Amino acid sequence: MSKYTFEQVKSFAGVEVVVLKPTYLGGIEKTWGWMKLAGQYGLQVTISSTFETDLGLYTLAQIAGCTKHQYIAGLDTLKWFKEDLLQGQLRIQKGRIHLNDKIDLAACLKSPHLKEIANA
Repeated sequence: MSKYTFEQVKSFAGVEVVVLKPTYLGGIEKTWGWMKLAGQYGLQVTISSTFETDLGLYTLAQIAGCTKHQYIAGLDTLKWFKEDLLQGQLRIQKGRIHLNDKIDLAACLKSPHLKEIANA
């Protein structure tokens, strides 16, 4: 849940860009709502992660790819994880996540880490 409403954010002096953290906001649908409002008020949007795995970052990168700007998305939490759920499928080169690569989500769901969590 956001600390501020969109009405409060748009009223702050000098705001040109709104940094959205979809996980913190409550998901994709709420993030889309903020993105739509930002567009209506002429504000730019950038997407930032909170602390997502590679699977979460892949989703956030897709959302960031839908924004109409050139701001860099803040998606850099992979270095904190010992292993990844996508088993190396998320390709990041020179600070760019390759969204055109096919990700095998079925392989992700077969991850021993997810099985361990599911059986806990």
